[in-house]
Amino acid sequence: MIKADFERYEAYKDSGVEWIGTVPDHWFLRHFKRFATMKGRIGWQGLKYSEFTDEGPFLITGMNFKGGKINWDEVYHISEKRYQQAPEIQLKNHDILMTKDGTIGKLLYVNNIPAPYKASLNSHLLVFRPIKESYYPKFLYYQLDSTIFNKYTHIAKTGTTFFGISQTAVGQYIGLLPPLPEQKVIAKYLDSKTALIDRKIELLTQKASLYENLKKSLINETVTKGLDKSVKMKDSGIDWIGEVPEHWVFNRHKDNFIFITKTCTDPTLYKVGLENIEGKTGRFIATNSDFEGNGIEFKINDILFGKLRPYLAKVYLAEFKGNAVGDIFVYRTKYNMIPKFAQYLMLSNKYLDVINNSTAGAKMPRVSSSFIANLIIATPPISEQKAIAQFLDTKTTKIDQIVKTINIKIDNLKELRKTLINDVVTGKIKVVK
Repeated sequence: MIKADFERYEAYKDSGVEWIGTVPDHWFLRHFKRFATMKGRIGWQGLKYSEFTDEGPFLITGMNFKGGKINWDEVYHISEKRYQQAPEIQLKNHDILMTKDGTIGKLLYVNNIPAPYKASLNSHLLVFRPIKESYYPKFLYYQLDSTIFNKYTHIAKTGTTFFGISQTAVGQYIGLLPPLPEQKVIAKYLDSKTALIDRKIELLTQKASLYENLKKSLINETVTKGLDKSVKMKDSGIDWIGEVPEHWVFNRHKDNFIFITKTCTDPTLYKVGLENIEGKTGRFIATNSDFEGNGIEFKINDILFGKLRPYLAKVYLAEFKGNAVGDIFVYRTKYNMIPKFAQYLMLSNKYLDVINNSTAGAKMPRVSSSFIANLIIATPPISEQKAIAQFLDTKTTKIDQIVKTINIKIDNLKELRKTLINDVVTGKIKVVK
């Protein structure tokens, strides 16, 4: 996949650092604080959310970048006055940003700041700059992106629920410094090779997304239109449903489902929370979480529906008897609805969109049981529900397998990328011009 245009260095020495191992004999080892300045915003300096503007200098947060890239259109702005209050964190091209709290180690290489060509930092970020010309910025970027630095941040982080790494701890990290010309060769090599890998990942991700969208469309179309494309249709008179086969009937949700409210009193039953339900697929995910309190007792073939942030599409068809805790509704189908068809219906985008539009609460939107109870749905005959469920089982299983294969390829490429960066910036392999 990547041409082997590198070799070993002539001589190596022990770095004296367990997680680094041996390094090329002519490379230097220095604490970061010896060759780089690290600056961050001290608190908010009184800056409030209400002061964010639609124009002016940019204010970058850790949420604005991922995978070393930033979408400037999503970045907040601040006033010129606020920008001038913190000159030490006014950004320049070739600065390196790193998140030091929460998700530690996210990186951004600053380049081509858009008009007005000014940007500053929010809190929880560090900006790295070389002392004199001690390092080539892109080389340091790749060193920060290496697995050895990631291991160090994992060891040095502090906190219990919200983790962070101090500026002092980052400064104590022992970095590797080849001669400056060699740093440039390494950085340019990694720029080229990681760009090739990233492009392959991007294309595979797009391919997986196309299959996921195909799956959604297939479920939407089949649970609302059926399998027979020649059947006569009728207008439902309901926007989210549209036209349906003429022989389908309309019911309120509560006419097809029993809303289960019985509190579980059996301490031996497995507790299921939202984190146990995979969004959009309905698969069960086993965890070691010990949920507190009692929830709703459910049986095999009951449907567990996540009422918090319903757009996450957490809909599980129970395969065992258990205890649903937290923000989960439990439904049991009546005589006119089979469980598997019901799950596909509740996983469909059309169903979830109308549910989501009814939610209350800005930060923690929840749907009410009364809204779902009175929601009108189109119901095929039982025999047709079985045929639809079997058809979707077959088709979605094939699509899921294709997506799984694609994701394995993506994971392999990501691992290759990490290994390549780590081996090159630690001198395990020598880049040849």
